[in-house]
Amino acid sequence: MFIQYKTQGFFLEAQDRGEADRLFTVFTKKFGKLKILGRSIRKIKSKLRAGSQLFSLSYIEFIQGRTYKTLTEAIVIKRFPSLVKNPHKFTIATDIAEKLCFFLRGEESDQKIWKLLLEVFDQLNDAKKSSFYFIVYHYFLWNFFSCLGYKPHLTRCVMCGKKVNSRNIYFSPENGGVVCSSCLKKTKKPLKINKEVADFLRFLFKKNLEEFANFKINSDLKKSLKRITSIYLRYLKELY
Repeated sequence: MFIQYKTQGFFLEAQDRGEADRLFTVFTKKFGKLKILGRSIRKIKSKLRAGSQLFSLSYIEFIQGRTYKTLTEAIVIKRFPSLVKNPHKFTIATDIAEKLCFFLRGEESDQKIWKLLLEVFDQLNDAKKSSFYFIVYHYFLWNFFSCLGYKPHLTRCVMCGKKVNSRNIYFSPENGGVVCSSCLKKTKKPLKINKEVADFLRFLFKKNLEEFANFKINSDLKKSLKRITSIYLRYLKELY
């Protein structure tokens, strides 16, 4: 007799299988990231279709089959309609889903990541300004890095512990944070950053996302933030 498992889950990815099946990647509250097969779910009459739409938060039930877990129930708890209708938001939500699927290995629940994803999808869905979309994405990434155990040190030199000079700040992905000028020669390919981007990164860890709704991010800060995020993300991907 099959055991019926119950939990809440975000539908992050979907791949068509066979004539009517669909394989989902679902981030669940109780079990973490799961691969769950929806049998005959692409048929119009399937009762599971409504609750398994991309980026939906749903109550789900599934059983463990020989090869895949099989979806047996999917009831929508909350939809995030603008994540699908707005092309810019859809791109960001898809990128967030891809990062979750790439970095999360194995089936393990994580309440911090669960709360982070719910907060991010809520705020991105309700966001009115494209400048806020950008902040939402980077807020997710850096707090996601923190949940994974890669929160960078941003106030004191990660190597010697001294407070860094605000005029000469260098970021070392390999060492996991900022380094002072004295330790610079001991690091590989450090990235020089300005005080503004270092301060903004600190704020991303300390504030709730909602508090950034009216924050005005200038082009220089935006460019610097994109650069450091891209470099740190690339380094972390190499570790995996």
